[in-house]
Amino acid sequence: MKKIFYTSLFFIFPLISSAQINPQEIKRIKEEISKIQSQADSANPKRADLFVKIGKLYSQINDADNAQISFEKALEIDPKNDEAHFMLALIFEKKKIDNKALEHWKKCLEFTSNASFKAIAEKHINYLSRK
Repeated sequence: MKKIFYTSLFFIFPLISSAQINPQEIKRIKEEISKIQSQADSANPKRADLFVKIGKLYSQINDADNAQISFEKALEIDPKNDEAHFMLALIFEKKKIDNKALEHWKKCLEFTSNASFKAIAEKHINYLSRK
């Protein structure tokens, strides 16, 4: 149970944190995003994992809108990508778009083999279903 809690914090904290990130760290992350974006643009076939990485980096700098775009691109390539569904569910919960969050939690649960993802998705589905 503790493992699930700490795993969820790893994914959730960047999305809900309002703490300031120092400018050097933001610059470093944006440079990393740019490098991975170049890889993603030139990859043939397209790779969902690169867009997931980009989305996670945007999440680290509290840019939920660009993170959302990146995770949605990942799902265009691989509609069964459990991590992209997981992260989009968190983003939609943060944005208080519960119907979209619930949709992505259910898809995450359907496609994942990750026990932590399953446990977290089930909790969020139960919570959102009772709202």
